[in-house]
Amino acid sequence: MSFVLEHLQNNLWSGKFSHFPSDIMVHGLSGRLGGASGKPYAALNMGIHVGDDPVKVLENRRRFLNALELKAEDVCSPQ
Repeated sequence: MSFVLEHLQNNLWSGKFSHFPSDIMVHGLSGRLGGASGKPYAALNMGIHVGDDPVKVLENRRRFLNALELKAEDVCSPQ
């Protein structure tokens, strides 16, 4: 199994595992660059549950999903 890292735009990156069956679902991992959050949340924080400003978290999610051309209602993310 390998891991592929792809530059999307600006400082936004996405990663995925090569052996994950794409016929089941599209998957990916985000990097921490290119976001709106300040320290200690490392820019592209997408976790509402950690204490970051929810407005900034939603902006981070919007940026990432926009770069991937995805809609929020089509995404399932673990906590």
